[in-house]
Amino acid sequence: MNQMQITLSQDPAAETYRKSGVWGRATLDALFRRNVRREPDRVILADPPDRETFTGQAAKRLKGQDCDRIVSALAQRFQELGLKPGSVIAIQSPNIVELPLMILGCLRAGLLPAVIPPLWRERDLVGALEALAPKALFGPTQVDDDLPADRLRYVAAALFSVRFVLSVGPQTPDGVVALDDCFERPNGREPRALTTTAEPADTAAIVTFRTTAHGHAPVLRSHNHWIAAGLAPLLEAGMEPGEAIATCMMQSSFAGLSTGFMPWLLAGGALHLHQPISLEVLGRTLVDDNVNRLVVPGSFSGELAAKLPLAETQSLRSVIGVFSDPRRVADARPIHGGIDTVDVVAFDEWGLVARRRRGGRTTPCPLGQVRHPENGANGPILLETKLTTSGRLELRGPMTPTDVAAAGGYQSTGFAGRPADEGFFIVGRSDQVACVGGLAVGLDDVSEVLREIAPVKAVRACAVVDPLFGERIEVRYAPSDLATISGDMIETQFRDAFDHLQIAPHKVPSRIVADPTITASGRRP
Repeated sequence: MNQMQITLSQDPAAETYRKSGVWGRATLDALFRRNVRREPDRVILADPPDRETFTGQAAKRLKGQDCDRIVSALAQRFQELGLKPGSVIAIQSPNIVELPLMILGCLRAGLLPAVIPPLWRERDLVGALEALAPKALFGPTQVDDDLPADRLRYVAAALFSVRFVLSVGPQTPDGVVALDDCFERPNGREPRALTTTAEPADTAAIVTFRTTAHGHAPVLRSHNHWIAAGLAPLLEAGMEPGEAIATCMMQSSFAGLSTGFMPWLLAGGALHLHQPISLEVLGRTLVDDNVNRLVVPGSFSGELAAKLPLAETQSLRSVIGVFSDPRRVADARPIHGGIDTVDVVAFDEWGLVARRRRGGRTTPCPLGQVRHPENGANGPILLETKLTTSGRLELRGPMTPTDVAAAGGYQSTGFAGRPADEGFFIVGRSDQVACVGGLAVGLDDVSEVLREIAPVKAVRACAVVDPLFGERIEVRYAPSDLATISGDMIETQFRDAFDHLQIAPHKVPSRIVADPTITASGRRP
């Protein structure tokens, strides 16, 4: 994987983005260094206060100068390991300080970080990473009952390109390189300077992954793409320099990074990381750390806000609700108590729109050129949306990596939209991808697993509406020989195999039903 794959020449509108000022020459590490210079002694990055309960390590609160030394120590270590500029490091981590610092350490060493959702297991990891040919994998030794570093050893064995598995935490597995000293005792020395013939801001910065019907595929963005994405929530919410952000969104997706990591770099404030389920701990952080912006999953923003001490948080200026499944925007519950609310609607890994609620209610996504903030006549155009004659949503703009061959520079998203007053709502998907609790699942991928592990002549995985998680997976199958094996036995084989194959828990079907009418194509005759 070559770090220089994303360049300005790939986007026909690049010159327009430059002239508008949305694209420039700043890199993500340059933004970070600027913030450290401004406030070296301020705490700018903090762990979940309850970190010790799920990693076995005490929570960290890091000042700007401490973060900078750690980033340099990581970059220097990567160089000592012989990782050359352009090499990929895959990072699988929960919301702990090591995650953003690993991203920045990779960038300072000229490497390309690829962030992986924490719930992914071996099958997902191997399939998604093959195309990237990573040279190293990183994960903590422990997250509750999960052992990411140990799992990554098996992933490394399946990927010929991997030279190192890296980790932090107690009881480092055999063969894994511990990086704890870089975080606990950084030496403060700068890594070797990088030389490049390309404009640094135009090179690939961070890789995320989109879900397809059959698995996962990498999405590469340049520094300029990421800055444009982070500007959307920052401008719509009216964030000011130095503000404190608390986020429950995992920093392992386009939506999570664009609403947490990127506004943190752009605004130059503090980033307080949290796990999605620790509401009591999050409530204390809002009050004790004078948080200004709270980022939560949009589908649960109303419920979460009702359980948090928002009335006690005099510093809180807005709640930012992130909809990883844009179909759920229209049904979002209002947030009471007069708290300003901004909805961020993510269209998979391709782009997002941020809009402030009107009268406490969500609004349709805008069609055409999308400015941020909405009420800013001179605000930058960060995205352009279009519904085709068949209702399919396409995007282009400075945050969206676009296939040069795409018609008009538009990127197809797999979503279907319904026009509404002043815009549109997303009503479905056309790409055989479900969304379970905000996590995408390829339905054909699930079906393929089932075909491999049980005697069936036909199988079909489908998405069923679920009031809590948005969707859940249901499987129907036709046994290959009804006379020799019962439906209960096949269902048992399915569930045992999912556990044995280390399938991500959100991909496990909630219901498995025998249906002899299913044909080999997965449909009823």
